[in-house]
Order: sequence, then C-alpha cells, then structure tokens
Amino acid sequence: MIVLDGHGLQWKNVLPDRLPRKTRLLRKKESIEDFDYWFNVGAHSRCGTPNGFISHTSVPYLRVALNGALVTETHGVALDMGIQPLGVTGDAALDSQLDGFLQGVPFLPVKRSASRSKTQPLYPSSKRSMEAIRSFAKECLLSRRSSRLVGVPKTIRGEYSFDKTLVDKLEGEKGLVRSSPSVLVSTGRTWKEGAGKGWTAAMNAAVGPFLEAQGDLDLSSEESMEGQDETQLGTLQKYLVDWVESNPSGWED
Repeated sequence: MIVLDGHGLQWKNVLPDRLPRKTRLLRKKESIEDFDYWFNVGAHSRCGTPNGFISHTSVPYLRVALNGALVTETHGVALDMGIQPLGVTGDAALDSQLDGFLQGVPFLPVKRSASRSKTQPLYPSSKRSMEAIRSFAKECLLSRRSSRLVGVPKTIRGEYSFDKTLVDKLEGEKGLVRSSPSVLVSTGRTWKEGAGKGWTAAMNAAVGPFLEAQGDLDLSSEESMEGQDETQLGTLQKYLVDWVESNPSGWED
C-alpha cells in the first residue's frame, strides 16, 4: 500500500517509521495517475462550511467552483487521478458535499464539528477509530464498483475566488481570465489544460499570505517546534486564528 501525505505545506503529517508493514509513502518520482484505486482518509469539508472543523478548499481563503458548483478537495483529487475514491473518511459535514460525480461514494464520518474550531470524535478512542476505518476500507474494497468517473462534463469551467490584490497579480497567467474583482476563471478542452491548471495557479497565489506568516519556521516535528522564534510563531498563530474565526463563506471577498 502506498500513502500520499497530502496535507500541509512542508508540514509532516505522516510518520514513515510508524506505517504498517508493506506500506510506504509515495515517492516524488511516482505519479498519482499510476494507480487503479485510492482511498481518502481524514478529509475535511469545503471552504465556508460553518460546522466543519477548519473547513477549507486547498488553502486558506480560496473558494473553488466547477461548472458553477462549489466543490471539495476530494473532487479535485478525483479529477487529477481520473478515478473515483473507493471510499472517504473525515468530518461529518463533508458527507452531503460529496455530490456531482462523487455522488454515492461510500463515506465514513469519524468526527462531528460544532464549528470551525471545535470538533468531537465519533469513536471513544483512537484505537476504536482506526478499527472503524480499517473495517470500512475493507468493506469498500470488497464491494468496489467501477472506479470510472461518471457525469464529468467534457469541458469544465473552473472559478476561483480569493483576495482581490492577489487576483490582480495572477490575472492573465495560466489562461486565467477575470470575471469579477475577486474571481478568476479558466476553461480548457481537458481538465489538466484548463480548470486543473487554473486551480493549481489560484492555490499557489492564494497561499502567499500564509507562507509569509509562516516565514522560515521549521514545523516538521514536535522537537523542531521547541527551538523556533516565538515572535514568528505568534505571527503564524494569529494568521491561523483570524482565518478560523473569519470563515469566508461568501463567493466574493
């Protein structure tokens, strides 16, 4: 089994030495397009979800719509891979958002959130939670159906809403066209040529303020955190707290 550490920017979320036997991390030279099946663990709800813990789409303050419908990161990964996930686990708020071409994908909630800053596990211990995920994954694998994505339009129009000043800098790049002060649009004959490329470009632009707040902090482990600059840590903490408390749910800034 191969694991993709898909969350965080230079943050280590998976400890390789603690992975089960015959399991390893995805190597840089490998492509997610080379796999026949995938299983999404620890997924969160999309940007603007009030009862989703730290709800977001790719990076802070970015909103993404495909052909007029707001989507989750799981939609984007599915399009990148070209196949449906076997199953998805994560925040209960995500369940109703696995719509469109992900309608009917098996989902297991493992936590329920009262807000973007408060969440509660649905199992009494981490051991019970892991057992539930393992059982769910086995069930998904045994009952797997065609992994082909059904209902994906041939042409996908991607819309990306984020800070106006950042939109100013990105307009015209990667085929992105401005449709309003805070929204850029991309289309193309294929996902990779159009909306997929636009999503990546918008994500890289929107994440700028976060990277600036993070600076040169080393957040790769608990040990490294102890030696970091307290002022810089405070700057990053303030950025994250402000983001969680603001919950940008509107399409325009």
